[in-house]
Amino acid sequence: MGRRSEQAKKRKRLLGSSMSGSIKYAKHPPTQNTDTASTEIEPLVSAQDLETTISTLETLCEFPDELSRKDVKGVKRAVHALNRVMVDGAPIGTSLSSKISSALQAYRFIDALVLLFEMYIRDLPPKLGSLQRWVRECDATFSVDGLVRDTDAMRCLDLILRIADREMVSGSSQGAGDLVMRRRPVWRARDPVAEELPIWGILQQGRLFDTPPPVPFPNFRPVQHTPGHLRKPPNVYDSTVYASSPGAIRLSTSRPRSPSRVDVPGLPGAFVILDVFTPEECLQIVQAGEAIGFERDEAAGGSAASKSSASVPSGIRAH
Repeated sequence: MGRRSEQAKKRKRLLGSSMSGSIKYAKHPPTQNTDTASTEIEPLVSAQDLETTISTLETLCEFPDELSRKDVKGVKRAVHALNRVMVDGAPIGTSLSSKISSALQAYRFIDALVLLFEMYIRDLPPKLGSLQRWVRECDATFSVDGLVRDTDAMRCLDLILRIADREMVSGSSQGAGDLVMRRRPVWRARDPVAEELPIWGILQQGRLFDTPPPVPFPNFRPVQHTPGHLRKPPNVYDSTVYASSPGAIRLSTSRPRSPSRVDVPGLPGAFVILDVFTPEECLQIVQAGEAIGFERDEAAGGSAASKSSASVPSGIRAH
């Protein structure tokens, strides 16, 4: 009984001090100290006031019945306003791109759709980094059988693509209205040329090696191993980084074609450089990757996966 009595006294004291009109807060941040010997800026809320506020909120959480009091309405309004500011992404900026990023990170896909549509009708081009982050937040929406798990996330991704390249999607509005996704032909940087090796076909036919490769694969060694929960962002699977010795890939002295750049449609600023390696060098790289092995890559709490709690197909990452 003594402990509960002390808690009740503390509760009344904290609530009384926080609700009284004796404490006044400035409406604007204080100006910088004019004393040349000190360059520090006074905080808007003192440490003592913050401690009192935190204790008051903790007391209300411990005794939720106090929330029904009339004099607590102001606290509830203030907490609601604070939560709204935090959700709107005030710490990361007030630009439209920042608001979209904040909405996607919080899995508020409907809010993100509204903001994305505003960017679309205002014809505002997003930066490549923003596009990459937005696509990342809309990932993990497919199940293993290929079905869409979260249609709102897919609609966000659709609008992101429309913002990125209006010309590419200008003629894609035709079709059934109930389709969430419409597939487009795979983009190819160029048509096949005579000198190229059908590496994908060789791999599918199991003809990548004449004999089983040695284990461990020569000239490659692991240099770093990171458990999945320590990866950034956390992953379901571990990560192993390999290093190669000089001469691990035999480079050719002659080049049949000079490297050339090809811009990727639909991704402003993205491009592909062709013919950096010869077909024989590419084959060696693929052989090394297949011999060393691949590790799965699946975000532990990534984006749309957390919202839908769906089992998503794992990506494959070569080292």
